[in-house]
Amino acid sequence: MSRLLLLEPYGSDSHRAWAEGYAASSAHDVRLVVLPGERWRLRMREGARLIDERARDLCTDGWLPDVVLVSGMVNIAELRRLLEEWLPEVRLIAYYHENQLAYPDVDVAGRPRELAAEFAQITIDSFEAADVVVFNSAHHLSDVAAGLDSWLPTGSQSPLENRPIEVVPVGVDLTGIDPSGRSVRREEPPLILWNHRWDHDKNPQAFFAALEQMTDLDWSLAVVGANHRIDPQEFDQARRTFADRIVSWGYQSRADYLKLLHKSDIVVSTAVHEYFGVAVV
Repeated sequence: MSRLLLLEPYGSDSHRAWAEGYAASSAHDVRLVVLPGERWRLRMREGARLIDERARDLCTDGWLPDVVLVSGMVNIAELRRLLEEWLPEVRLIAYYHENQLAYPDVDVAGRPRELAAEFAQITIDSFEAADVVVFNSAHHLSDVAAGLDSWLPTGSQSPLENRPIEVVPVGVDLTGIDPSGRSVRREEPPLILWNHRWDHDKNPQAFFAALEQMTDLDWSLAVVGANHRIDPQEFDQARRTFADRIVSWGYQSRADYLKLLHKSDIVVSTAVHEYFGVAVV
């Protein structure tokens, strides 16, 4: 059994679930540091120092890890430099839920996404700093390889060469979900569920546009998921357009979300950028 320090610099719902699920299920001796899932740009630029400080505080009792497992939403090259001050021999494994090389390069309003090159370079430097790089799906790995081709100068060596690369799917906690208990509600209209983060890479415009083509059919609608945007205009418009069909709207508690899953008939993903869809699983 190894001593493993798991660092999650961006503890959004899915990232936190991954980290806490791994810690709870692992056969290793795991200690966990999770920062709030907010201000992702700041996490990429300055999160290494903050999470290193939290990691040092966690290890003041003399416990030192053999391995550090860190999510990729941070500058891992900077984190490695900080860790080497007090963990010079530690093995560093980087786990990528997503990457900044192939992220959609426009925002929800169609404007060019700012500073894409800065964050792509942080990702490339991070690949080079890790001892092992792990992706959450084979599709993700192939997408990164294609993204590197577009970012690196012609003839440059890939930062993924000469280091171990793994694909390890995300563990998903299905506690409380009982497909066998799903009741058939033939007397009610089918319930369509949107259960994704309210952002442009999930392509909500396509989802709502499709619903507008189905107004002559009988169905009801639940639109849930996390919203970190100040003005989610397409969602506000959809709430007005489909007001008489909506049975649930906005972020749900775990208990209410599970109830909604058991009632739903159809789940839809229109995402243009997805490497492992925990919501769909």
